[in-house]
Amino acid sequence: MGDEIVANILIVDDTIENLRLLAGALSAQGYRVRASSTGSHALDSAAQEAPDLVLLDINMPDMSGFEVCAAFKANLALCDVPILFISAMEEMDAKLEAFARGGLDYITKPFQLEEVFARVSTHLELHHLRQKLVDQNTQLEAKIAEEEALIQALERESRGRIEAQQYTMEQLGRMAALSEFSDRLSKNFTEPGVLHACSKVASRVTGAEYVELMLLDSRHTRFRRVLMHDKLGTSESSWAGPIQMPWAQFVLDEGEQVIQDMAQESAPWGDHLGSEICSSSMVLPVRAGVRPVGVMLVATRVAKHFDRPTRNIVRQFGVGIGTALGLVRAHKDTQDVLGSVLPEKVSERLKEGEERIAEAVDLAGVFFCDLVGFTAYASQTDAVQVVAMLEAIFGVLEELCGEYRVEKIKTIGDALMVASGVSEVSGVSEVSGLFDVAEAEKSIERLADFACASAQALGAFFHQRELDLSFRIGIHAGPVIAGVVGRQRRAFDIWGDTVNMASRLESTGAPGQIRCSQTVRQVLGDEWLFEDCGGITMKGKGEQQAYILLGRAST
Repeated sequence: MGDEIVANILIVDDTIENLRLLAGALSAQGYRVRASSTGSHALDSAAQEAPDLVLLDINMPDMSGFEVCAAFKANLALCDVPILFISAMEEMDAKLEAFARGGLDYITKPFQLEEVFARVSTHLELHHLRQKLVDQNTQLEAKIAEEEALIQALERESRGRIEAQQYTMEQLGRMAALSEFSDRLSKNFTEPGVLHACSKVASRVTGAEYVELMLLDSRHTRFRRVLMHDKLGTSESSWAGPIQMPWAQFVLDEGEQVIQDMAQESAPWGDHLGSEICSSSMVLPVRAGVRPVGVMLVATRVAKHFDRPTRNIVRQFGVGIGTALGLVRAHKDTQDVLGSVLPEKVSERLKEGEERIAEAVDLAGVFFCDLVGFTAYASQTDAVQVVAMLEAIFGVLEELCGEYRVEKIKTIGDALMVASGVSEVSGVSEVSGLFDVAEAEKSIERLADFACASAQALGAFFHQRELDLSFRIGIHAGPVIAGVVGRQRRAFDIWGDTVNMASRLESTGAPGQIRCSQTVRQVLGDEWLFEDCGGITMKGKGEQQAYILLGRAST
């Protein structure tokens, strides 16, 4: 890194795994990292050498993160050190207290390293800018005092210096507005929050009267125009395609463009500005890393406004917007992925920091469905058609899963596995703390309703499409182990003899039947209709009593 000063980061966390992960990742980014597992040790370490930034956990045994933060703020030598809380506590009260205690940011565990890198880099830069602002203000005060002493003898020279000072103050004010932008993001880190924060500081950061964002949609086919009303601090939105704004695509392809005198040089975006009286303008891509997010247009009535320092600040503003939007969208994508592959409660537990989820459920329902005749159909049909047919069938069954509040576990070739009573991954009642038999039995009823609805839907599907296919369904109820497995790709699954029994019931059934066990028959009771199959010999199970589930007696 040459002669550059390496930032000194202090990590405080009583979880050794987190210390090692963060220390290794930040060291790889080129930072000098110190780690402390207790608050008292962290304070001793900081007293010997003040860090440039602190990543601070909240829940620690000897001193809480809040107490450590208070000790930093009470120490004149450490009070200006930026503190970023990093905790699994998602409650709003914890976040509000973190900011009230003097924290500048709040990162929720489990964290993404890219988010930590972005937050650390941003706050180190802001800390550097704040320190630079203090130093320059001190220098400015000294210069002003000197100019006042020489004003009579050096009037013309002092006027020039005053103008230079005013310009410097403008630049410092813009950097202060950048810092405010970061502070506002920490209070509402959502996409509307990012845009609102932009609108509040856009005029002060750029020094311009007109600031507009053209944000790409997820397919990169349209631009969402967000006009920043700098004086009012509000924004309004509309949509436009690349045909209406070809210049925006040009900027994404070619990069930053500056017109210092629009009276002398035409701008491709001149018609877009319409009746706005603008003398100079600047457009630049807004990116999250290397991924394009949109385009920013800045225009002002002042000619030659975009000198080198101003362009640098506008670029920093664009980088801040792109980084913030990228983090927000990445976080949303993560939540969407978790929600699509895991039950809601399981997803919530993972987001709260649980690393290993595995519990025994005393009574759960398991459903297996297999397509009859699929092998012959697949061997005679185009692969694209086969996949499209399976996607359509499983789509119908997934909709029924949502309707009957049962959990799709997985597909296995042309088979589907569904369970009920395991969505919470918990075998206890929220009220009594004991296993709730009534609730578990209701989940078996929902699975039976789902099985009947699935049989009707599959029959109608095959008939409508004139497919020579049928199905077999098997359902059983009993204890299972439920949990999440996988590191690169997490998956929710269930295990146990109950699963094997449901599979055997399906495989020994006749096409078009819903075959269930004696246990299911007992749980459902006399409100349901069954056909006795007698004893059925099953692989690994011997002879087992089985029934054909016909539906509810009332229907």
